[in-house]
Amino acid sequence: MKLFLKQQVPFILMYVLLSILLIGMVWLDGYRKTVVLLYGFFLAGFILCLFIGFVYLTQRNLYQTLSRKRKKNVYEEIDKDVSPLSQSINELLQCQYQRYFNEIKQLQNARDEHTRFINQWVHQMKTPLAVIELMMQDEELDRDSLIEETDRMKEGLALALSMARLESFQQDFVIEQVNLKCLANQAVADHKRNFIRNYVYPKITIDEALEVKTDEKWLSFIVYQIISNAIKYSAMSEKTIDISAKQAFGKIHLIITDHGRGIAKSDLPRVFQAFFTGDQGREHHEATGMGLYLVHEIAQELNHSVEIESEVGIGTRVSIIF
Repeated sequence: MKLFLKQQVPFILMYVLLSILLIGMVWLDGYRKTVVLLYGFFLAGFILCLFIGFVYLTQRNLYQTLSRKRKKNVYEEIDKDVSPLSQSINELLQCQYQRYFNEIKQLQNARDEHTRFINQWVHQMKTPLAVIELMMQDEELDRDSLIEETDRMKEGLALALSMARLESFQQDFVIEQVNLKCLANQAVADHKRNFIRNYVYPKITIDEALEVKTDEKWLSFIVYQIISNAIKYSAMSEKTIDISAKQAFGKIHLIITDHGRGIAKSDLPRVFQAFFTGDQGREHHEATGMGLYLVHEIAQELNHSVEIESEVGIGTRVSIIF
């Protein structure tokens, strides 16, 4: 009630001031019937009181809710009022509530996703560490096996680092002209031991003059991850992984094709989902299901798109479209 009365003070003061001015003008004009003037003053005041009372009754729940120190069931209480002001405030609160609810839900999902990834990542890192410990117990240390396990750890660390940096992507990218052939050569060089170890061979057919506007560091991660998957799922096949590029309809396509096991048709719509490994991933216990998810997310941030075509037993074709 106090809050309501405070809001009505300007209206009451305005009424008194206008009434004094009006009576003063009539008085100075020569009309001297005091009783009539007072009657008009109090009649207008009575009408003003009725109006204020009506406003209070229609907005009572709103002002009572605003006056409480602890506000519970705010939406239900305000919704009981039929006045336009109460309904407008209720709509505004509902919109704000929905907005903050969505934001909180997104944060919770991101936290759950991050926690799940870290749990899986820690579990995956235990495997190479256990293998290294076993090798350390042997008198003769297998150098090639040691390098293989350390490479796995490096890939896992790179994946975790990219996952962490993705949250602050807007502060961590630079758009520049990037030569696709140079970038592909570097990605193949980074995978050199992986190619040799798995008996697959890279084949690059990209025009040396072909360039795109992108962030070189993030695009390198995308290409590295796709090549890593291509090697993993065509291991021991003694076939090539083709890396090519073409221009079509004003767009540039960077295409990475392997001739490995392929992806089941039922799995294709879900390959970019977080933690999805599919039939092939379940055969490779080190798969986290986060590689292609990060590829898709980073490509979207860079305003590129990624498309996958695959057939079981024939191979997989991944296109990065600029």
